[in-house]
Amino acid sequence: MKTLFQHCPKRSENVAWRTIVDKALLVNPKDSFIYPLNTVATRIWELMDGKTSTGDIIKRLCEEFEQEEDAIQEDTMEFLEELKKANLIEF
Repeated sequence: MKTLFQHCPKRSENVAWRTIVDKALLVNPKDSFIYPLNTVATRIWELMDGKTSTGDIIKRLCEEFEQEEDAIQEDTMEFLEELKKANLIEF
């Protein structure tokens, strides 16, 4: 897991997405499945620019949201794994 901290996740260019208020909707063009994201997941999605490391994303989330770092780290890693499995991001 430590090595993932150095990787820089990037949103897949094929994914259509839109933020409405503070929540995003992602659409996978391959299967037209819609992924609704909550506020924190939306912020993670926005930070995945291919230049910001996973560790830096987690640090930013800790600064922006009042949660324990361990919880944010665990949730972020889990979320990234789900996005990777759905082919919505690249590393």
